[in-house]
Amino acid sequence: MPEIRKYAGDNVPVLLVGTKEDLLETANDEQRVSFDAARRAASQVKELIDIRRIGQELFFDD
Repeated sequence: MPEIRKYAGDNVPVLLVGTKEDLLETANDEQRVSFDAARRAASQVKELIDIRRIGQELFFDD
């Protein structure tokens, strides 16, 4: 967060998202958020979402 504040300033909204990917195998279906539900939430926030992991890229086409 200090780096974000350093370059973006204090007046820029920040949305911190935790995926809890390490818990994916133990989560039941009721705890999971579908791709479509995540996409709808992202469109409500109206921000570009770019998620990168080592060796993989997940992204929205918009």
